[in-house]
Amino acid sequence: MNNSGELDKNPLFQTGQAVVVVPVQFFTELILNIEDEAELRIALYIWYAITRKVGGQRFVLQSDIANDPVLVNWFIHKGGSERLLNSIDLTRKRGVFIGAQLPNKDFVILPNDEAGQRLLNRFIIDSEVLQDEVKQAAPTRHQSTSALSPVAIKYEHEIGAITPSIATTLRDSESRYPMDWILEAISVAAESNARSWRYIQTILENWQKNGRNNGNQKTTRISTEKSGKHKSPYDDLIRKGNDPIKS
Repeated sequence: MNNSGELDKNPLFQTGQAVVVVPVQFFTELILNIEDEAELRIALYIWYAITRKVGGQRFVLQSDIANDPVLVNWFIHKGGSERLLNSIDLTRKRGVFIGAQLPNKDFVILPNDEAGQRLLNRFIIDSEVLQDEVKQAAPTRHQSTSALSPVAIKYEHEIGAITPSIATTLRDSESRYPMDWILEAISVAAESNARSWRYIQTILENWQKNGRNNGNQKTTRISTEKSGKHKSPYDDLIRKGNDPIKS
């Protein structure tokens, strides 16, 4: 109805439009206690955002809400992104929504109902698994390459990636052999196209037993015409599979 009391010819809401399902309890109990306009807008908009998710997914990411053009435009003169994020937090504190931080530091937001709580538990379990994997892998990487260990850097450059087990092995080798031995052994393995720690370990054990190169640097690299690649005298010490290494 317009100002003159006549019915509008063009209704605002069209028949058949998608609807947003909001629990009745939100209107009968919660809305009366929400005095902050921004909190109310955010709460309703999150319900809307969850409803329009495809595939029946009943959650949204906080980053999606915080970067939504409609909300960003409204909050420009209402406190900006800081108030927007604070309003999202208020909806969780009030219990309208629940959420958890993901490994990528984003937050997942879900309705505070039984289905939402079950789904939240799944997110928490998955996040803990991912975080445990990161904790197991990251420190070994940082202790070797980020600490600028010459052995770790040379191994990664000439042999291959530093896995957690390789990182541990490299640290152990540095406590058992002189660093220049390890660096040279890595070079020998790379030039012999034998890129494995087992090959490097055999070289080091042989030097420890018989002396490093027996005073002859040339014995570590012998050219092989047929293969077109370098051959090391340690090739014969390396056996495939679980065969014992000849001494």
